[in-house]
Amino acid sequence: MNIDAVRRLLALADPARDPYTVAEVAIGLLNVNPDDAGARACYARALQKLKLVAAAQNVLAAGSSTGNNTGVVPWTSRARRFAANLRALE
Repeated sequence: MNIDAVRRLLALADPARDPYTVAEVAIGLLNVNPDDAGARACYARALQKLKLVAAAQNVLAAGSSTGNNTGVVPWTSRARRFAANLRALE
């Protein structure tokens, strides 16, 4: 299967049904071509379905001319979940 076929299948995939698979395929395409806007959008949609909104915003920003793709997810995006986990452990 060539990259164009994978790209077409990815465009048809539903990240709501299987966000992990969509993310895995999209990141594979981005590893081959970091400038692939379609793969970047699919990856961001999958991250949003996984409730990783800040990471999705970073992915989308990395595709713009002003983006900074450091790969670091801001702590503020996870602080609420971390606090909830601490309360559960107590």
